[in-house]
Amino acid sequence: MAGAVACAVRRPSRPGTRLTSFSASKEQALVVLLVQQLAEAQFVRADRAAAERLWQEVAVLQLDVDRVIHLLYCGVDSRDRDALVAEDDLWLANQPRQPWSRWSLGSWRSGWGSGRPRAAVCAS
Repeated sequence: MAGAVACAVRRPSRPGTRLTSFSASKEQALVVLLVQQLAEAQFVRADRAAAERLWQEVAVLQLDVDRVIHLLYCGVDSRDRDALVAEDDLWLANQPRQPWSRWSLGSWRSGWGSGRPRAAVCAS
């Protein structure tokens, strides 16, 4: 089911942004869904492979990892969607406002536009 959601959001999350737009609401719904699935995989089933796939999806969607970790460990019942949304709203409201830019982790990793050779990344 997580793979079906992957195409829902095309841009990274913006910490400190109020959830007033449709795309921000969609992003919040996606974050809450992934947190619920991660909590189920990690804490209930102890399914390491499923948890790793879900964390990879968080990375591919360029969602704020701190936001996801906060929702996982804030003490709110992960099955209570409304409580997760309320906690996420509080977390977003407390984040410093940052101007939106077109920078992405993908372009940083590839060295696009830097004019410098790219460093090799070794997987262990």
